[in-house]
Amino acid sequence: MFIRLPGFALVLLILPLAGIGVGFAAAQLSGAQAPDFVLKSLAGKNLRLSEYRGEVVMLSFWASWCSDCRAQLAEINGIYSAYRQTGFQSLTVSMDRDRRDTSETMAALSLGFPVLVDANLEVSRLYDVESLPIVVLIDREGVLREVIHGYGQGSAQQYLQRVQALLTE
Repeated sequence: MFIRLPGFALVLLILPLAGIGVGFAAAQLSGAQAPDFVLKSLAGKNLRLSEYRGEVVMLSFWASWCSDCRAQLAEINGIYSAYRQTGFQSLTVSMDRDRRDTSETMAALSLGFPVLVDANLEVSRLYDVESLPIVVLIDREGVLREVIHGYGQGSAQQYLQRVQALLTE
């Protein structure tokens, strides 16, 4: 199951791209270098995606108001705890406009991985996020390998299998 962003959020995501003709559809980027970005984490540190080259990265987009996102984050946290010592990194991108909503969700779920804040939705536009949640899997070379839309029964097992496969490459 996935949640479509409300119409006004879609307009916010699409409008800036309409005039400049630039944008990346994450699914269309499969096999290409993942678009690089820098975002500030809740811990206050600027993190750049390309700094994780050499590791398998699970990049997930979410918002605190999305119940499927919250369930997904808990599952990702378990995978991160089990595989972080094997070259796996999870980066989550919160699309919440209010940092407090992101902080509260992170605290409630006891998340152990970096939580990045994309309040201006710049990175979300870069990855053409139109529904939530979305997971983007990036291999050790920085190549976007897969985009998984939605979260439901069997999703956690699917994430785990994909991460394990990428770690063995």
